[in-house]
Amino acid sequence: MVELMKKWSISSQIICDTANEMWYDVEMLNANKNLFLIKDRNKEVLFKSTDCCINSSLSLKLCDDKELTYNVLEKNWIRIAQSIYLNKNNVSSFDIKNSKLNFPLVVKPLDLWHWDWVYTEIKDKEELKTAIENCFKFSDNIILQEHIYWEEHRILVIWDDVIFGARRINAYVVADGESNIKELIEKENTNPLRWDGYDKPMSLIDIDKKLIE
Repeated sequence: MVELMKKWSISSQIICDTANEMWYDVEMLNANKNLFLIKDRNKEVLFKSTDCCINSSLSLKLCDDKELTYNVLEKNWIRIAQSIYLNKNNVSSFDIKNSKLNFPLVVKPLDLWHWDWVYTEIKDKEELKTAIENCFKFSDNIILQEHIYWEEHRILVIWDDVIFGARRINAYVVADGESNIKELIEKENTNPLRWDGYDKPMSLIDIDKKLIE
């Protein structure tokens, strides 16, 4: 295995490990910022996280903008959740009663990653108001969608090959007959597979307002 990544590590780590298995050389230029080279005798490719020179600028723009991504999906007859796009200029005129959306809802920034500032299972107007206000602290454009309950997967594709797939499972603890829920969470957070951020397969369990509810 090559040197462990520091940020956005799972996808980048899989790329590096797969390259090693295929007998390519991996040179780490900056582990803290995921800058590395994959090379053989005749060619080398520079990666910044999972971005590389093989990706087109258009592909990068689509991936960095959820609205553009959804436009392409709909154009290709791939169903997405009912969505409304809001910005700081039109949010004052938005009224959930006049929209086609039904609770529960999801609110998320248009241009952030890794579930940052995503609010799910919003069940009433008060929760919706709070979520919208918080999202606008981090992005000028946000998306409202109906919450669809189903399994969530993350798939890594290189060229036409599926290299890796992961199913997201909500955090949970198992009673031991002695500990309360807070203590069980604290014990689970010592799991070596958990870490703050994306350096390991699972994140720490945060005791936040949503979890308490």
